[in-house]
Order: sequence, then C-alpha cells, then structure tokens
Amino acid sequence: MAGYSGVDFFFVLSGFIICYTHTRDIGQPDRLGRYLKRRLTRIFPTYWAVLIPLTALLLVAPSLSGAGKQSPWLIFQSFVLWPQAPPGDVPNPVILGVSWSLTYEIAFYGAFAVLIFSRRVGVFLFALWSALILAAPFIIPASLDAIPEMRFVTSPRILEFFLGMLAAVCVMRLRAHRPHLFVAAGILVFAWAGWRDTFIAHHPNSWWTLTFATGAALALYGFTLGEVSGKISHAPQWLAFLGAASYSIYLVHYPALRLCGILLHRLPVGAVYWLSMPLAALAGICFHLAIERPLTRALRQRSSGRIPHIPYIRFHFTR
Repeated sequence: MAGYSGVDFFFVLSGFIICYTHTRDIGQPDRLGRYLKRRLTRIFPTYWAVLIPLTALLLVAPSLSGAGKQSPWLIFQSFVLWPQAPPGDVPNPVILGVSWSLTYEIAFYGAFAVLIFSRRVGVFLFALWSALILAAPFIIPASLDAIPEMRFVTSPRILEFFLGMLAAVCVMRLRAHRPHLFVAAGILVFAWAGWRDTFIAHHPNSWWTLTFATGAALALYGFTLGEVSGKISHAPQWLAFLGAASYSIYLVHYPALRLCGILLHRLPVGAVYWLSMPLAALAGICFHLAIERPLTRALRQRSSGRIPHIPYIRFHFTR
C-alpha cells in the first residue's frame, strides 16, 4: 500500500544531489547553460525512449488505454512534461503513469536554475514558493484548487525537494559524531509511516507524504555523513548498479506490469503478483543496459567539463 513512498524518497534524493553537486554554481550565471543541459538530458531522452513507442501503441490500439489518451493536447503535455497533479488528486489522465512525478523534477530543476542565475532571486523564489505551499490550504479557493496546474504548484510534495536540499546543506556545514543515530531515526520514521499507511489509514491527506520525506532526509543525512567520515562502508556494487538503473526501472515498470498482467492472466492472482514485480524490474534493467546507459554516455560525451567529486553513494544515484 505504501509503495508510492519511493517517489517521496527520490524527491528528497534529487533535492540532495542537485544542491550538493551544484552548490558552487549558485550565483554563477555563466554555469547555467551547462546545468540545464545536464539536467534536461538526464530526464528527457530516456523518458522519450519509453514514451514514443508507448504513444504509438496507444494510437494504433486505443482499447489499451483509458478515455482521452489519444488527444493531441494530452500527447503534447506528456512529451513536454506539462505540470500534472499527483494521481488521485484531480482527474488527470496521462500516457505514462509515472510522468506526473517527472513534472515535479523539471519544476525543481527550473527553480534551482534561478538560484544559479542569481542567489538573491533564487532564495526569494524558494522562500516565496514554500510560503505559498504552506498558506495554500487557507488562501486558495476550492474553484482554483481543482485546477491540476494549481494543485501542482501548491503540492506539499514540492517541499520534499527542499528537505533534500536541507540535508545536503547539513552535510556540508554540520558534523555529527553518531551518524548511525540519524540513519536509525530515518529508517524508523519511514517504516512507521509505511506501517500506518498500510494498516491504519492509506494516504490520509496530501501532507502525509512529508512523513516519508522526513524519514528519507534523516537517513540520507546519516548515511552520507557516515560514508564521508568512514564510519559507514560504501554501498556494494550490486546496489550501486540498481541505483544507476533505477530511473529506467521506474519508467518501464508500469507498462511492464501491464504486459505481465496480460500474459500471466491465467495464473492465480498471487502468482501473477510475485512474478510481475521481478519481471518488471528485470525489464527496467534491460532497458537501462540497452538504451539508457549508451544514450546517456553518448549525450554526455558531447558535453564539456567535469562534475565535482562526491561520495560513492551519491554518484551512483544519478537522479
């Protein structure tokens, strides 16, 4: 039931990585072009490699999709990652189910670009955005709140990126003697939230995901600090590989699960469930090896410059 919390973890992780790796770029407008090029090539080419064949399939076989997914406007929105509200908040059909979360990534990248262009303007933007999100329940009328773009801009999930940034700043400026305590606290908060979400109340409100994000930020701070200080060992190679393949797994798992449901429909429900998950992950790994990795390498070979050195765990989670 709480599987969606992986999105909250990755939002925190994205905020952390972007802040940490680009902290020296803040207030340096001459570095803006390189930042935008790296961020956009990280998201769009691999996403389009999944979206293009999926869109073609839906156009050829409309019965495989829900109503309205063949409209030119929706296709355009999907390709440019037009702002979308999270699933279930408002009626908001999409071609690829996970694309809503990528719109948040793009919005955060854009906000951080302002910070690189001008530190003063960027800090003001982040402060204003945070204030708008916190005040939205009290100042946004219901008629506007029903608009997907408004729900997107005022979503509490935006704050999860900011929590990741805060964790990165703490790693750079603060030192804790017992990072294991932060790891343990983060895992406990995350696990408790998952237990409550599964057995007590599933996603009780739009602010609930910040509980998962808080646990993720605490654990990420502890793990990174422990790794930097040598108190926590590096991640094993297999885990680093899964981290590198995580974007492909995320993009591919929805259509892969749908395909598994079609091919395995004669099996018992339990068998379909347990077979579909590893098969969907395997499909994502194959996509990473065959498409994402060579595509990303080809694009980055055309880019000049080198990224700053960062600890092992953060380098391989290249979100």
